[in-house]
Amino acid sequence: MDEAKRRELHEGMQEGIARGHGGYDLALTPLLFGLIGFWIDSKLGWIPVLTILFTVVSFIGVILKTYFVYQYQMNIHLAERSGTTEVAQ
Repeated sequence: MDEAKRRELHEGMQEGIARGHGGYDLALTPLLFGLIGFWIDSKLGWIPVLTILFTVVSFIGVILKTYFVYQYQMNIHLAERSGTTEVAQ
């Protein structure tokens, strides 16, 4: 790999981490919602109904957010490479 490609890859990784896409979203969001669900479950005596529900729904939400952010960023990148200013939705 030449130096320019290595630098571009390194800068892209740094940008991804700086934007909060370092994997923390995937791990901490479902954990936080699971703990909130567990707390509500313990108050209502429903354990583990809301714990599981909150964890699964938040995990699906994080996956969807990651997918759509990725698609949007790729559209921006493609628009920049093709020289247009429009971003496909």
